[in-house]
Amino acid sequence: MTMTNMHSSRHSVDFRSQVEEWMHLLQELEKLLHLFEIYQQKWIFLTKIFQERTLGVQRWDLLAQFRSVDERFKAMMCHNAAHPDVLNLVRPKTGIETHHGGSLCEILLNEISTLNALACQMANRLHSRCKLFPRLYFLSDREEVELLSLQPTPTSLLPFVRKFFKGVQSMDVEEISGTVDGQDTRDTQTRVLGVFGNFQEHIIFLSPLEPNHNLLIWLSTFQDQLKLTMEHLLMQCADERKQVEPSNLDASHKNIRGHVLPVLEMTTKYPLQCLLVAEETVWCSVLNQAFQESSTIKMSAINEFNKAQLANLCRSLRDAVARSKSDVQLSKYTMACLRALVLLRIQHAEQLTQLMQAQCQPGLSFEWLSSLKYYVNSTGQSPKETDGPKCYVDILGRKIPYGYEYFGPEEFGMVHTPCTDRVIMGILLAVTSYTTRYRDHR
Repeated sequence: MTMTNMHSSRHSVDFRSQVEEWMHLLQELEKLLHLFEIYQQKWIFLTKIFQERTLGVQRWDLLAQFRSVDERFKAMMCHNAAHPDVLNLVRPKTGIETHHGGSLCEILLNEISTLNALACQMANRLHSRCKLFPRLYFLSDREEVELLSLQPTPTSLLPFVRKFFKGVQSMDVEEISGTVDGQDTRDTQTRVLGVFGNFQEHIIFLSPLEPNHNLLIWLSTFQDQLKLTMEHLLMQCADERKQVEPSNLDASHKNIRGHVLPVLEMTTKYPLQCLLVAEETVWCSVLNQAFQESSTIKMSAINEFNKAQLANLCRSLRDAVARSKSDVQLSKYTMACLRALVLLRIQHAEQLTQLMQAQCQPGLSFEWLSSLKYYVNSTGQSPKETDGPKCYVDILGRKIPYGYEYFGPEEFGMVHTPCTDRVIMGILLAVTSYTTRYRDHR
């Protein structure tokens, strides 16, 4: 920008030719540095692949081609290190001979083309890496090369972690010194204690994620830690939510605030996702009990209790909005939790209205069978009762295990309508049908 301004200024007439020369040099230098970056990424990427013994034994022809490129790359880097003046790339000083000869730009393009050809011939090997960590399929070929050329540190991997795990925005890290992969090291390493979602929703791992020089192992362990932690928190949240559910809905109307407050307090202890699933499991349990009793009085009591809860949550939301005008510290996370709980109560009210208007038994109606029904096997149940997934969704008689994929609080602000319900049902049934046919085919 500075050179462009100088070139267009009327005060640069006397030295404009020099400005134009410098602009040309800098443009050429920018292009070369970009090519060097691509060259280096692909070189690191293929170096890691060829260091694996199985590949080196099976493909000696490709290894020989890579060693030739490897030697030229190292010679080029040594020459650049001996002459650190970056302008030597585009305009060597007198007395400095170029080690490569010819146009450096053309040489880099040819070398990159060779590395690309080697990578294409090893497509099966790259596919096996995706089997170790299937989320690699989310990346383009260029992004995969960039990822596998990085050092596996939380800072360098954060952009890719955000792409692999949509709800994760940052990581809670701690610097340590000691051993990495069982080897003593004096370098300071970083381990991951947990993650942060949007609005600073904090999830602490059950055990810290230790450093690992193997990138795919680190990513796979990160994935496992996040899912195990979400499963643990969901089980805890479901048990705690079940305990605060009143046994007598009629008597609970008198102290509805006393029932809503414990639920709101749980938003500070558990991710919003876990609380919403726990709310769904309690709702399904209450309705199933009413279906077994075949009592319209029970259904009416559930309806009145849900309305009272909704009114209290709406009042809390209005109070929070009013406080936000004067209290800048009011958490956006709190607002997101209140909105999500209000929307869930509205959804339950609409569902209950449909069930009460059904022309058959509510538990056998299509409105109930086609809805998403969440169930959590309590930790206190016997082994026979807990056979199968700990948490699953029932829709049209199909039990779909819960995946414990983390979603941030911003994902739960969508209003449910009959249209969105049909879309969700269609996607779930399509996925389960595809999975069943795929297993049968195998």
